[in-house]
Amino acid sequence: MGYLDELRAFVSENAPDEALTKLTEPGFVGSVSSPVVHISPQPAALLREWHANLSKIDQFVTPPEWSLGDWLKLTDTALWLYEGHASYAVRHGWTALDLFGVRPGFPQRGGLADLLDGARNLKVSGGKAYWSQFGAPLNIGVGIGQGCVPLWELN
Repeated sequence: MGYLDELRAFVSENAPDEALTKLTEPGFVGSVSSPVVHISPQPAALLREWHANLSKIDQFVTPPEWSLGDWLKLTDTALWLYEGHASYAVRHGWTALDLFGVRPGFPQRGGLADLLDGARNLKVSGGKAYWSQFGAPLNIGVGIGQGCVPLWELN
């Protein structure tokens, strides 16, 4: 008997408890639950809106409390993020604030573009984003933008 045959036999004899594999109602807090992600029914409209707002940003006019270097890095990262990941992200529940939000007075504490701090080694998988900085693995999920303002409102 090979490994796969042994595994199949084990699984058939030790089937998981139905309560652990049963789908839960949205918002249910239990041992097997996931956050409710609201996916936009109009992703193309959101992408057009984000594109229009990002296109209006003047990268050389810095908002208060921002140095030119930090503002250029943030806006460049936001444009890179939009071009490479926004289409996928919007279809998996990411909002404008999750991707392009900032917390005025708290640099690198906003949405994904702000947190990336110029990093370009990003992988977005469903409602999670993974990258690394200085060798340290980092990740965040949908909802990180709560309490932020869109970066295009700073300019």
